[in-house]
Amino acid sequence: MVGCRGGKLFQLHDFSLTSVETHAIRLGVSGAIYCLAYDTTTKCLAIGMGSEVHITHERNPNEYTGDIKIPTPPSLAYTEPDTDGRLRAVTLQFYNEGTSLIVSYLAHGIVCWDIGTRTQLWSIIPPSGTPNIGSSALSPDRSSIIIHNVQEGLHLYSIGYLKNQSPILRNYKFEAAPRKKYRLQVAYLHQGQAVVCGTTTGNVCIWETASGDIFQLLPHNGLPTRQFVLYRQLRLLEGNKEAMSKYGAPKFVSSFLIYGNVVLEALHAVVSQRSSKIRQGTIVLSIFIVFITILWTLYSSGIVPWSTMARALHVLCCLGITLIILGRGLFGAAV
Repeated sequence: MVGCRGGKLFQLHDFSLTSVETHAIRLGVSGAIYCLAYDTTTKCLAIGMGSEVHITHERNPNEYTGDIKIPTPPSLAYTEPDTDGRLRAVTLQFYNEGTSLIVSYLAHGIVCWDIGTRTQLWSIIPPSGTPNIGSSALSPDRSSIIIHNVQEGLHLYSIGYLKNQSPILRNYKFEAAPRKKYRLQVAYLHQGQAVVCGTTTGNVCIWETASGDIFQLLPHNGLPTRQFVLYRQLRLLEGNKEAMSKYGAPKFVSSFLIYGNVVLEALHAVVSQRSSKIRQGTIVLSIFIVFITILWTLYSSGIVPWSTMARALHVLCCLGITLIILGRGLFGAAV
C-alpha cells in the first residue's frame, strides 16, 4: 500500500525491480496522504489525508468501495509558543478487532473512534509542555501505546475503555538533546520488552520497556534517523559493547550472565578435586537444567524460534547422555 503527498493511493502486488502490479484506489476526495492502516479482519483501509481521516472497505481484491469520514477531534489549548498546531493524523491503528480506530494527531492528542457510530470512545491529551506527537505504536498485547513527543523522547500510556485515559506511565529520554524538531518513528521490539526510536543526533535508541532505561545505541554517522524498517527483530545484543557497559544490560540479558556463571561453576566443580565428593550425574543434570532455562527465556522473549529451540534441546539431550556415560575422565579432558 502506497500513499503519496500528491493524493494518489495505490495497492501494489508482486513488487520487483523489473515489474509491479498496480491498482489505484479512488475515494472521491484528494489530499496529501500522511499515514495508512489496513485491518485484515474487516478488510478496511484507513487513510490520513490532509486534515481528515477516511475509511474505505475492500469489498473484492483490489476493489475498494464506500467512504467514511472520521469527525474532527476537539481542539486543545497550547502553552508552548512554537507548537505546531496543524490538524493532521500521524499514525492510524485499528483496535478492538477492527471495530475501532486509534488516531494519533500531530497536535490534537490521541482519540479512539468507534467506526460504526463515529463517536469518540476515549482520548489521551499530551502534557502541555510536549503537545505534539510525531508517531505512535501499540504494544503487542494492545494494552498500552507509546508516542514520540517531538522533543526529548517517548511517552508510554495505558489504554482501555475509560473516556479519559491515565497519565503518562513512563518516560523514555534520548541520550542527547535533539538538534531539531523532527517527527520520528517509534516501534516495539521482542514482543514488547523493548522499544526503539530514531534520533536527530544520528543514533537509534533502544530502551527496556519495563524500566525505561537505555541499554543500546545504534550509531548512524551523525545523520538524523527518522524512519527504519524492522526485519524480524533488530539484533540488540550485537556490536555495541560500549553502550551496554555505559547503560547496563536489560534484565533478560543480565539473567543470561547469571546462568552462565552457574554453568562455569558447575564445570569447574567437575574437573576440580572437589568433584570426587559430588556426583557427576547431578552436576551434568544441573547444567542441563540451566541450559533449558536459558533456551526457554530466549524462546519466550521471541529471540529464538521454536524450531531452533527444538534442535538445541535434542543436542543437549545427546550431550548429557554422552557425558554421563563417558564419566569424569573424558569429560574433564573435553573441558
